[in-house]
Amino acid sequence: MASLILFLLMMMQVQPTQEYVAKRGDIVTITVWERESLSGTVIIDPNDNITLPMPIGSVRVVGKTAIQISQVLTTRLEEYSVNPTVFVSISPAEGF
Repeated sequence: MASLILFLLMMMQVQPTQEYVAKRGDIVTITVWERESLSGTVIIDPNDNITLPMPIGSVRVVGKTAIQISQVLTTRLEEYSVNPTVFVSISPAEGF
């Protein structure tokens, strides 16, 4: 039940009113449905990447929206998981 509530909350956060584009220093929250070990919160590093546990690894995200980042992560996971579901939200480092 708790997983369902988390899923619904993440769905609400995925629908941004504007297409925010990720920048260095932003905080990216990733939730991989039913793969808690791949979920987490990371900061975009000076090389424009986020780094997650394998099989995802390092991903260049600067200049991408939350939806685009989710698509990249989903594509990487499709090699290891059937129909992965990935939710991404971006929090600006400098506020709104």
